[in-house]
Amino acid sequence: MKVLILAIVLTLVGCQQQVQQIKSNRNQIFSYDYEFEIRNRLPGKGFASAGIKVKCKVDIGQIDSDRKLVQAHSFEVFDYNGIYPWQRFIRSPKLTELFEREVKDVITFQHRNGHVEDIMAPAHISEFAFNIYKGILNLFEYTLKIDQKNYNLRENGIEGKCNTTYLLRSAEKNNEILVTKSKDLNDCDDMVLKVIGAAYATPCKFCKEIEEILQYLAGHPNEKFPADGTIKFLQLVQLLRTADETDYFDLFFKRYSSQPAYRRVILDLIPAVGNPVAIRFIRHKMEQGELTSFEISQTLLMFFHFCNVSQEVVEEAMIIVIEVLKDPDSAYRRLITLGYGSLLNRYCSASSVCPDKYLKPLADFATKAAQSSDIEGINLAIKTYGNVGHQAILKPIMKFMPNSASSYDLRTQCNALMALRNLGKKDPVRVQGLAFQVILNYKIDAVARVFAAMVLLETKPTLPVLMILANAMLNEPSMQVENFVYTHLRAMATSTNPDLQVIISYGWLHMAFHANNGVGIGSGRMHDVLEKAFASGRDANPFTDPEGLLSKFSDQKTSHASNILLGGGYLKMFDQDIMTGVLKADMISGILQAYQRGTKSPLLKEVVDILKNQNTLQWDKNCMTAEIHRVVPTCTGLPLQISLVHISNTKLVGNAQLSITPEPTSHFTLLDMMKSNIKLKTKLSLSIYKDMFMTMGVITPEIQAVLEENAKLIVNVPLNIDATLNIKENNFKVELPPCKQETDIISLRFKTSAVTCNIEEAPASKSTPVLLPETMSNIMKQSFDSSSAEQERTKDEPSSEIRSTEKIYSQKQSERHLDSVRHTMCFKACTFGCKACIESSNAYAGCILGDSLYNIVGEHVLKLTLKQDDTRAPIEKLQFTIQGGAHAAAEKVQLLRNEEKEIRIRRIEERTSSSEESDSSSESLSRRPRDVEKYMNEDEDEQQEPDQRRYHNQEQSSEKRKKPLFHQFSGSSSSSQQQQQETSSDSNERSSRRSSSTNMVSSSSESSPQESEGRESSSDSRSNQHAKRRYQRYQDRKRDKTQSSKRMRPSDESEHLKTENHEDELLPYFTLVAQALRSDNKDQGYKLSMYMNHEIYKIHSKMVATELAKTKWRACFDSQMLPYRFQSYMSWGNECRDYRIEMKVSRGHVARHAALQMNMKWTKLPTFFKEHASRALEFLPGIAYISGFSAVYQKNPSRELMLRMIASSPYTTAMILKIPGETFYKDGLCYPFTFPVLPAAYYQPPQITTFNILDLASWLAQGDQAVCEVGEERIVTFDDKIFNTTLINQDCDLLVVQDCNKNYKPKFRLWTRKPNPKLPREIHLNLTTAYIKILPSLDAIIVLCNDKPILVDKLLHEDLAAKIKIYRNNTTVVIEAPEYGLVNVTYNRVLLRVTVATRMKGNTCGVCGDNNGEKRNEGLMPNQELALNDIDFFHSWSSADKCVTENAPTSPEFEKAAAA
Repeated sequence: MKVLILAIVLTLVGCQQQVQQIKSNRNQIFSYDYEFEIRNRLPGKGFASAGIKVKCKVDIGQIDSDRKLVQAHSFEVFDYNGIYPWQRFIRSPKLTELFEREVKDVITFQHRNGHVEDIMAPAHISEFAFNIYKGILNLFEYTLKIDQKNYNLRENGIEGKCNTTYLLRSAEKNNEILVTKSKDLNDCDDMVLKVIGAAYATPCKFCKEIEEILQYLAGHPNEKFPADGTIKFLQLVQLLRTADETDYFDLFFKRYSSQPAYRRVILDLIPAVGNPVAIRFIRHKMEQGELTSFEISQTLLMFFHFCNVSQEVVEEAMIIVIEVLKDPDSAYRRLITLGYGSLLNRYCSASSVCPDKYLKPLADFATKAAQSSDIEGINLAIKTYGNVGHQAILKPIMKFMPNSASSYDLRTQCNALMALRNLGKKDPVRVQGLAFQVILNYKIDAVARVFAAMVLLETKPTLPVLMILANAMLNEPSMQVENFVYTHLRAMATSTNPDLQVIISYGWLHMAFHANNGVGIGSGRMHDVLEKAFASGRDANPFTDPEGLLSKFSDQKTSHASNILLGGGYLKMFDQDIMTGVLKADMISGILQAYQRGTKSPLLKEVVDILKNQNTLQWDKNCMTAEIHRVVPTCTGLPLQISLVHISNTKLVGNAQLSITPEPTSHFTLLDMMKSNIKLKTKLSLSIYKDMFMTMGVITPEIQAVLEENAKLIVNVPLNIDATLNIKENNFKVELPPCKQETDIISLRFKTSAVTCNIEEAPASKSTPVLLPETMSNIMKQSFDSSSAEQERTKDEPSSEIRSTEKIYSQKQSERHLDSVRHTMCFKACTFGCKACIESSNAYAGCILGDSLYNIVGEHVLKLTLKQDDTRAPIEKLQFTIQGGAHAAAEKVQLLRNEEKEIRIRRIEERTSSSEESDSSSESLSRRPRDVEKYMNEDEDEQQEPDQRRYHNQEQSSEKRKKPLFHQFSGSSSSSQQQQQETSSDSNERSSRRSSSTNMVSSSSESSPQESEGRESSSDSRSNQHAKRRYQRYQDRKRDKTQSSKRMRPSDESEHLKTENHEDELLPYFTLVAQALRSDNKDQGYKLSMYMNHEIYKIHSKMVATELAKTKWRACFDSQMLPYRFQSYMSWGNECRDYRIEMKVSRGHVARHAALQMNMKWTKLPTFFKEHASRALEFLPGIAYISGFSAVYQKNPSRELMLRMIASSPYTTAMILKIPGETFYKDGLCYPFTFPVLPAAYYQPPQITTFNILDLASWLAQGDQAVCEVGEERIVTFDDKIFNTTLINQDCDLLVVQDCNKNYKPKFRLWTRKPNPKLPREIHLNLTTAYIKILPSLDAIIVLCNDKPILVDKLLHEDLAAKIKIYRNNTTVVIEAPEYGLVNVTYNRVLLRVTVATRMKGNTCGVCGDNNGEKRNEGLMPNQELALNDIDFFHSWSSADKCVTENAPTSPEFEKAAAA
């Protein structure tokens, strides 16, 4: 037999085999010298490597004509652990003994035509020995073609049938041929590959007793988690997986179930082990009722998502889910059912067929839910089908898909579409076809069609599919669908996704990333809740009547208000729904009833009793969140394994003590808690340990030779808190201990090592860091020497470090290695005596190899430590207090005179509704606000500080000198004329609202908190008298000031102002006091107060902070928000004058293009700010260059930044960025958004002096209301479409707006009529319960309700039965009917203004439009066709038989719409 020398090269692992023939005539047996080695290392020199080398004798003999035998003996084994190439293989007696003992049997095989077949071995042979023999026989698997020197073919081998390349060369001896064979392991048929969530293989020969490790993990509940706890937990998981048939779970549970620490560890082990025995134990305990719902939920959640799925596991899971689906809707049912879907996803992913028996429980549940109209059950089944993501789910899902005749609600239809997302990854063509059917069906709701487009685009469609979609949008009637699709297609042009490069290459098309992972929240009808709740105004508290609040949401389609869906949310991970939930009206009702009626709350009382009586808290959780192993064979027979294992432990231990004053009784309610003083004192320690192991190399139960990357995260958070909460007094106080002990809050370490170990020497192992920083730094210290390379290698060869698995890391060694690369940065909080230090040290291979991929290889340490700053400071504790409400003024930061002028809240006097008030008093009251405003704003320029005035002048002069790059930016409110117009309109609007007749409007007034409380219980007449007295006092003060101003000394002015404004003092929203309490009673800390002023079109807020030590240091933050502009500034230093940063954002135009501009200016900055800002600006040119910006060197202001974004076209944006000395610009940017447009409000928001959550809810409720204006020369629709067409000659009845909801009878209809061309138009409003007419004459306005005159001797008419309010003054009539969808209708003889509620979106018709957000449909006529011109449009909404002239145009469509 000729000698065969085969060198087989394997990627990532060096694998070499050699065999030399030694002839022996004894019994025709040939003896070979066999040698192989495996080495795991990084490319290049100077990195640690782990490997093994084996030498032995192999005897091969002939048994009969076609069968041979083979036996290996005389082993000599070496291991390698050190720096390559200086370290040598070292002989290992223990490994040699292992191979001699394991690999000693004789096996037989057939060898025909160069192929090995029918290998037979004794039954007792180990898997390890059998793999070694297969590696030996792999050498004899060859296909020789002597006549060819180089050829390719597919050849069977130990790896599978792979693409193999042969290279034949003649050896030095004539009778020898050198054969080189290489295999492409990426091109194999029937490749031998195993991807499992198998155990983390750690040698554990001496861990024979499982109970011993369990006691080690659970025996110290009050102590910190041990450093090697994660390794111990993994070892215990491995032992339980490989244990015999004994049910250790049941054995341990019976013994330790009464001990909480042991019970938690046992339940944590069940999902980590993840085998049929574990889930069978859970099922039995569920049937016996020995586990709580919380224990079952958390255990099955982890089990379903991380177990090793198998048929036995799915069978047990199906039995559990069948029982769970019988329970009523709950988080428990949803969690387990969705988890079952994820389990089926992993089980069925490897096959084209998913057994029907596993899907049958879901199908039966969905059918039963549909028959009983259980919407939540239907949606749960749909979401579970979506988790399965197999083609078998198509049939049960199709019945819930959107179509023209679907009877299911919109949420169900959308969920059915979203359930196709996971299937779209496996079968995109089929999902694309289903999505197109929905998109092209215009009868389906636009929201559902948007969801269909989202599903289609997530399947990564090809270019022809996208072309079809784009062409379909040309005839799309819904702008909502069109905008969604075009936005995504437009964004594709900037995508870096490799899957889209073919599409991008065409140059016209970034697929937007949709949140497949994370948390989502949906609002549902929550906005309707807020809108209807606050429809009666801010004075009425809607939460005092829960039934009345819920009754507002019941309609003809909903029989019970408790079924109304107000909102919902979900939790997704890895495209799998983990948990879903909804918020219904009955949930809110229960909370409101418990609060308002004092309903007993057993759950609340139980929680309070636990915190009061059980002072000691102990809780921990072990979790294995990732375990992935990929195993392939090598040419030696030993397996190469790439593994990732992540395990964590979270532990909370300590004491907590709760006290409530007054002491809670057995009838403890939510209302009692809101009125109590609650104190909580804790001394807890929260610790989090996370270990992640990434290994690559040979891993068998007998030997290991791997490269290991270990990432360890340790978090320690001390929770020593004394907290006091008094909700009634709006007080919250927290006390913390001082920073006297050094605490490592966060410690993160990455370390890459070469590790070798074997079962004979366990638990000892060898570990060498892949990169040693000390060897790198020593190179610079060495002198040049011409000695031999062998001497140099021997002198500098680093030694391996021997370590035990009981102590993984040597802290001293790590510190020594990283000393030279350690960086520390501390941030001091001197006021509180603390400092936070960040330590980092890095030694990585990327700097040597020049490849950023290797930056993770090496050792990285990051640590955050909390230390004491000054040991001499006598700080006893830290205290933080937040005070709101009326008591916030006790500790408030006193505003300076100029600051108070800026934030001064204009007092709006209370409006009167008494019919007995005389006209003269009304007139005086109407004049009062203008005088007050004049007084408040007098000498405003004189109050401005000199520095601020100088800065303002400099700013104006610099603005005059500036020259723009392209076009001058004109803000929407920047011109002086427009500002004057706004000021004038604001003043006129305020004056009209404050006139005598407007005072009859039921509205809240601004006064001090004490006055507000009294106002709620007083009558309107008493409020009027009080308002008059306040106004008289104001006039007296003003007269006294005029008389005494001449004789007042300048030194008395400040004191006089304090006395003058004492009764009208500004109250902050809240005051925050942060201080360090010292033993010497010195003040040390800060306090901050926040003030706010709400005016029409403007929200003004100011926060002022100062030191408690009565210094002149102050910090001020001021912000103003207007409809088209936002500006703020921050200043600090001596009375807020040393440093100042100002920012302004405004919307305007550049050459008739919509634009957004942001400016930032500063006067003086601290050195710290300057250094970091300069560093940031240094990187800006490079970033701009990479992003494709052009640069121009200009002398821009040295203390200003400007960013301008211009909508140069409907699909592109231009950007200009100016920094000191340079300007960057780029055109043609594509962004999937438009510039924000903030419409000006048509109402004056309520003025606020103290924080109230109801104010925020009221503001949210009014945020999406639509307004339409109808005048003689101009009409503005709900969607801001402007018709500049005159209506002077339009004498027919004109339908302004009507409720056109198709689901119920219209609730209102509003039209105008002009019977006399010399008089203003009449207004007619027909409600389901009332018919209102506004008939203006030459000198008065007549208002009729159901043909009866109203508002004759009074200015307010309220009909509680009809649920309407009508009030008027000399010029204006206002109708409020929010129950019908009309927020208000205002008419002043010239302009008709209609405001509709949010729920009327898309449900109106008339000249005001359909209120659907799409301007292009504003010309829609009653026949649902677009009018050719404005005249046709107005004529279509005119009544033919209600005209003054005889030749008026007719419109039968109007009559049909009116009749409908």
